Amino acid sequence: MAARSPPPSTVATSFVAHYYRVLSKKPAELFRFYKEESSFTFGAPGEAAEPVTGIEAIKTKITGLGLEGAKVEVGQGSVDAQASRDGGVVMLVTGTIALATGQQPAQAFAQTFFLAPQVVVQQGRTAPVPSYFVLNDTLRFVQPAAAAAAAAAA
Repeated sequence: MAARSPPPSTVATSFVAHYYRVLSKKPAELFRFYKEESSFTFGAPGEAAEPVTGIEAIKTKITGLGLEGAKVEVGQGSVDAQASRDGGVVMLVTGTIALATGQQPAQAFAQTFFLAPQVVVQQGRTAPVPSYFVLNDTLRFVQPAAAAAAAAAA
């Protein structure tokens, strides 16, 4: 009997808790969520963003962002998820990231993920366990609307 996929909201809730915990504590370990065909894009406000592909390139890009010890808050943001093609899940996460240096205020962000299904057979289980990896990931720091309006008026 084939393993049944959980609802997208369940996948998203579990993924977000695990992903952002790793991001805060050990961002160098985030590469474990990706595969060689995965792509990651990061951009800051007003900055062009170029995607990187492959585990090593993604690991280098993420570790270069200085996120170790960052406090990620999605409680005041949102996590939206939809079922997608071939059993995948597309997600949009919004929230804030406060860097551990404390030199800057918390930064608003929007992050999209496409989680592609993969089959994992665990020892001692007769059926495969539904699992996902990050195929596509775009992280963008965004200016709050009030800050953007003030910058435009200046």
